[in-house]
Formats: sequence, structure tokens, C-alpha cells
Amino acid sequence: MNTFNDLYFEKRLNIAWRAKAVVDAFLKHFPVPSLVYDIGCSVGEFVKEFNSRGIKAIGYEVSTPALKHLLCQPNDVIIRDWSARIVKGLPKPADLLLFFEVAPFLTDNQQRKMALNLVNLTKTILTTSPEECAKYFLEKDFYEDFLTEREIKNTLEPLGHKPAIKSLYRSLKVYRKL
Repeated sequence: MNTFNDLYFEKRLNIAWRAKAVVDAFLKHFPVPSLVYDIGCSVGEFVKEFNSRGIKAIGYEVSTPALKHLLCQPNDVIIRDWSARIVKGLPKPADLLLFFEVAPFLTDNQQRKMALNLVNLTKTILTTSPEECAKYFLEKDFYEDFLTEREIKNTLEPLGHKPAIKSLYRSLKVYRKL
């Protein structure tokens, strides 16, 4: 997996504000989760936002330089590469799994391994994964929830023109376990 440097994470701090808008949109259309995993959490902006609302969130990140730039508490982030192998002894399943802006940096084989791990961690995935990765979710009894996607996108639409939201807004997908 590609590891990112300090400059990458410093730039991520500039767009961390978007976490509030995305979490607001999500909570408007979903029941409040009791546990959230953010895979590829970067600086932990979504972890911080969920935790600030009393919703337990844990971030997983592969790049150790991210730890110097965290917005959330350091003990809320675990260094783990979900794309290297199929993991045994998975943590407790979460009500929601975030998987934003990670898959484009993975090879097809890494995406497959990542997806095979992630489908065992939740029944709801909110992602920006490209079709190559999403097909693995569909193969494991998940379906794309087009209605909820549209509702979340409608909520985010007023901010959809802002560059920090645009990539999330355009490629946001919701997958649920059958």
C-alpha cells in the first residue's frame, strides 16, 4: 500500500471541516450508530466528529506519518493495513464503516483483500470506492442503497461545489448487507 508523507497529511488538515457536513448528512438519513470504523482515516477528522457527538469511532490508518497530524485522540487510531492480507481475529463489527478516498491508491489485488476484510466488519459501508472495489462488496451479499445515497447527496448538495466536498459528493456510495 502507498504510504503518505507529512505534506499529504498537512493538506488533509485544510479540508477537515467537511467531516461535520458529511456526518450531519449521514445522521439525517440513518439511525445513530453505536460504533463507527473509518478505514484510511488520515488525520482522523471523521473519527473526531463522530466521537464529539458521543458516537464511538475508531480510525484505521496505514501511514504512521498521519499520527503527527491527528485531529482526534491518538488512542482512537490504530495502524493497520487491511489490504495486505485477509485478517483473522477481526475486531467487533461496527454499525457503520467509512471507506473514503482509499481504493484509488490500491492495486486490484489490494482492493480485493481490503473488501474481503471490510465486509466482515459491518453491515453498512459509506464509501467513495471506484467500481473495481465495489464489485467485491456486491459479491459478498451487499447491495448498493441508491435511495439513501440520493438522500445524503441531496443534503450535501449546497456544499457540492466546494472542492473539498466535490469528490465525496460525486462518488459517494452506500452499501448495505442483505
